Amino acid sequence: TTLRNIIGDMELDETLTSREIINTKMRAALDIATDPWGIKVNRVELKNIMPPAAIQEAMEKQMKAERERRESILIAEGEKKSTILVAEGKKESVILDAQAEKQAAILRAEAEKEKMRGNLLRAVSHDIRTPLTSIVGSCSILLDSPQLDRADQRELLLGISKDAHWLIRVTENILSLTKFSTSNVQLRKESEVIEEIVGSAIVKFRKNHPSISVRVDRPEHILLCPMDATLIEQVLVNLFENVAIHAENADRITVRIERKSDRAVIAVEDNGAGFSNDQLSAPFDGHCTPRNAVSDNHRNMGIGLSVCRSIVRAHGGDISIGNLAGGGASVRFWLPCEEEDYDE
Repeated sequence: TTLRNIIGDMELDETLTSREIINTKMRAALDIATDPWGIKVNRVELKNIMPPAAIQEAMEKQMKAERERRESILIAEGEKKSTILVAEGKKESVILDAQAEKQAAILRAEAEKEKMRGNLLRAVSHDIRTPLTSIVGSCSILLDSPQLDRADQRELLLGISKDAHWLIRVTENILSLTKFSTSNVQLRKESEVIEEIVGSAIVKFRKNHPSISVRVDRPEHILLCPMDATLIEQVLVNLFENVAIHAENADRITVRIERKSDRAVIAVEDNGAGFSNDQLSAPFDGHCTPRNAVSDNHRNMGIGLSVCRSIVRAHGGDISIGNLAGGGASVRFWLPCEEEDYDE
């Protein structure tokens, strides 16, 4: 009865693999039962267990099912751990790739920045040296040749004045470029009528280049854009100056103003020879020379274009250059504009 009770509390497969447990429980039960007679049971050993055939078959099936269940669990846990490890490996790989790409982008940006700084320094030195040399030469002639007639003196003085104004514009561009090289530039924006800013830039341009005509294609409605008017006027004057100085055989400028969605698009076009392939490939790197340029007697246009891009991007816009299908060059830039149009 005791043996039956012990085995009845066990799983079927345990009865074949837990003989020591059965012996221990039997010894304890018999020791308690024989204690009143002063008998001490020290050892009980179950020699053999011979269950009926039906029970043995059931036990074998249960044991097989249990082994298969444990095997399935182990396989599932292994696949789960493998999937987790693969996912973690992919995640770490993606993170490392992203970090490497970020670092590479930073290095490329720094290298490009250094290249642009070098180009700008070369361009600045050339743009300043050329007019200064001309001014010094003209002053020397005026001082050493008092017998010059008034017409020749006036021509030399006009050349000095022209070069001095050029130096002023170069200095303004350098200051603007230095200003926008920092990331925390704060613009003083106010809503301005684009046509008025274009008109003001044209007036300044015509003072030095009266032989080049400027035509403006205006939109049907007035366009208001938040901007720093002085800076946008500087952009336009720079683009006009590039046409006058660098556009081969150009004698006409067309300014087109139009609205596209929430943008005001301004295009400055000329009827010259257009941009060369070298100019189109890297127009804003600070070292953009005109067609057929000779380094000693042509001023560089790269500083002006670099300044234009810095100013336009600081306003939330962008700038691009290209050639017109019928000949000539085109520089287009856009600025965010007000939501409403106002009738003239």
